Amino acid sequence: MSVYVSDLASPDSAAAFVPFSRFLVPALRRITRSPLVRARHWPLRCAGPTEGTWCADCESTVDDLLLASYNRFRRALTGDMPRTKAGAAVRELQEVVNHVHSPHARGEALAPFVPALSRAPRTDDPGWLRASRAQLVHYPARHLEERVRREDAVARGGSARPDRDLRKAIWAAPLRSDRLALELLLAYIARIRRGARSPFTTPSDLLTRLAIDTRTANQKLTTALSHLRQIRPEYYAANVTAQLAAVPLPLHHDLAAGPD
Repeated sequence: MSVYVSDLASPDSAAAFVPFSRFLVPALRRITRSPLVRARHWPLRCAGPTEGTWCADCESTVDDLLLASYNRFRRALTGDMPRTKAGAAVRELQEVVNHVHSPHARGEALAPFVPALSRAPRTDDPGWLRASRAQLVHYPARHLEERVRREDAVARGGSARPDRDLRKAIWAAPLRSDRLALELLLAYIARIRRGARSPFTTPSDLLTRLAIDTRTANQKLTTALSHLRQIRPEYYAANVTAQLAAVPLPLHHDLAAGPD
């Protein structure tokens, strides 16, 4: 049975989801593969139970992005067009809607556009395809790596905004008595959320910015971590211990340098 571009705009939302997912999923998997690996598996690869599949978490992330994109597209089809900050309708998404509703789309096979959506843009791509790539693939996947890191950290019990907590919370006031130690602590928590293999090693650019040497940084960071564990042990467990435990092996030996 032939599937046409116009089928993306079928009045039956459930029926339209089938061609929409066939159209989008290869492109979504292509664009999300690297950020998902960096966020969850680096330096390993994402591998599911069978060849060619991803882990359940990464598959679920792609499914969520697909559904978010589909819901946004369906709302646009019914006239509920997303707006820019200036209040104008999103031009690219309007271009997609106009095309799938056009008479030409009714005789336009969808299959050739599936690999075309996944590859890099070309100058001869039709406008609606370029717009689809921008609005239905790139837009929902923006900032994916950082979002996944934050969501996974929260799922492990961590804070959504440790920077805000440690800078603003009343209970964290003692940690703010040493500005350099606080900056080192915040940077350390950020590194372990990124899955750094040497999180206790302070990057040279941070040493330069804080105008301290490695020995001083190590001493201050060790002290700050110890204070955090004493002041708020449950926060330490959720935002340090649990996050370190999620880092894929092999771990760098200097993890042992921390107060754990």
